[in-house]
Amino acid sequence: MPASDISISPLVMFNPVNIFRGISLGKRISRNPDKATLEEVLPPELYQRFSALKTEYFPRNKKIESMRPYIVSQQIVGLVQGEAGLTSASEVGKKIRRMVRSNKDITVTEVKYELKLEGGFKSLAQRTENLMDSLSWELELSCLERQLTRMEDINEMQYRASTWAQGYIQEFRFMSLRGGADDDCTNIIATSTEQDLFEDITSSLDTMWLDAAEKALQTNQTTFAVLDFSRLLLEDGLVAQLAERGYEVIEP
Repeated sequence: MPASDISISPLVMFNPVNIFRGISLGKRISRNPDKATLEEVLPPELYQRFSALKTEYFPRNKKIESMRPYIVSQQIVGLVQGEAGLTSASEVGKKIRRMVRSNKDITVTEVKYELKLEGGFKSLAQRTENLMDSLSWELELSCLERQLTRMEDINEMQYRASTWAQGYIQEFRFMSLRGGADDDCTNIIATSTEQDLFEDITSSLDTMWLDAAEKALQTNQTTFAVLDFSRLLLEDGLVAQLAERGYEVIEP
C-alpha cells in the first residue's frame, strides 16, 4: 500500500515557512510588519469578510488579528473545518494507518522525503526573514481571499465532501484546485526566495510516489493508495502521470 509519509510537515508543499519554525521564529515571522493588525493592513471589504468568519467560528482567537494575511490564510482552514465537524486530511490519514496496522497481511510501501537544512541559527533565521520579505503582497491578499471564499460556504464544502465520498467526480472537474495554476496560495511560495526548494520538494515527492506506486502495482495483487484530492484531478497530477507511464485509469 503506497502511502505518503513525509518526515516534515505535510503542509510544507504549500507552506515552507513551517520548515523554519523549529528555530523559534514562528511568532516573529508570522506577524505583520511593525506589529500592524489585520484591520490596518487589509482592504476594508476583505477585513469585513474575515471578521465575520472569525466571529462565527473562532471569536476568542485574538492572536490571529496580528498575523500577516498569508499565515492567516493557512490558519483559518483548520479553525473553520474543526468547528464545522469536518475531518482534516491528517485525521483521515491517522485512521487509515490504524486500519493498516490492525491487518498484518498488508504490505506497506512508504514514501519519505527527508529535508536537511544546513547552517546555524543565524543563517537559518536570515533565510527565514528573506523568505517572508520576498512574499508577494498581492498574492498574500489573493490567497487569503481564496481561503475566505472556501470557508464562507461551509455547507457547500460539506456537500462536496459527501459527493466525493460517494465517488461522484464530474462536478469537481471545473473547480479551482489546490496546486493548480490559479492557486495563489501555492504560487506565493513558488515565486519566493524558496522557489528552488519548493520545486525540489514537489518534484521529488511526485517521482518517489510514482515509483513506489508502480512497484506496488507490479508486486501486489491489490494495491490501495491515498492521494490529496487535487493530485487526483490536476491535468498534470499523479494519476495523469501514471496514465502516461502506460497504466489504464478507470474513473468512478
